[in-house]
Amino acid sequence: MVALRTIKNCAELRRHTSLAPLCAKATRWSSTFMMLERYVRIRDASMRSTT
Repeated sequence: MVALRTIKNCAELRRHTSLAPLCAKATRWSSTFMMLERYVRIRDASMRSTT
């Protein structure tokens, strides 16, 4: 999600969905699951908007 640190890329993501990416926390295994789950939701939303 490094590419989403730029203002243009964040703005483009906001045009398609209100979801924001999550960061993984080294001490919590559930944060990895939540991060991947959010990625799938963002991916699905962006795929719907491009087709």
